[in-house]
Amino acid sequence: EKNSKMIIDGDGQYLILNLKEDSKFSIYALIAWLKSSAFLWYLTKTSETTKLYYPSVFNMIIVPNLKCFFKGEKIEKLSKEIIDMEREFLGVVDDLQELPEDVTDEDEERTIDKINRHITEHNKRIKKIFSQIDDIIFNAMKLSEDQIKVIYDDLKAANLLPSEED
Repeated sequence: EKNSKMIIDGDGQYLILNLKEDSKFSIYALIAWLKSSAFLWYLTKTSETTKLYYPSVFNMIIVPNLKCFFKGEKIEKLSKEIIDMEREFLGVVDDLQELPEDVTDEDEERTIDKINRHITEHNKRIKKIFSQIDDIIFNAMKLSEDQIKVIYDDLKAANLLPSEED
């Protein structure tokens, strides 16, 4: 459909979320919401899976009417920043993976180490941004520290959030 803004695809099925042109919501902020700790926690409490492309799960998606999800707000900017960082990351990894035919085992091992360090640093930067997004959402929802702790503890127990050591 020509007006589609976001596609959720999987297992040969796809569902399309449309935003009206005059919507106050930012598609970038909505994508962040669908990856947020608050939304994942909601799914764990209302569904047996987090697979959004399942119609039973898709039909349960809620989006709080919070200003932080509107166009021009901080979450939209952070989401765009993540997209830019992902593009840059993939470009660097692609460049690092291009090894000459006569590469030595030592050079290959150094390249693998360099890629792994790049992945680790990239993931740390992304994790920081998602933490900011979670903080904005929790603040907008007026959640207490105890409620936030419950969300994080539940997500860790469900293996949907990395432990502090990661």
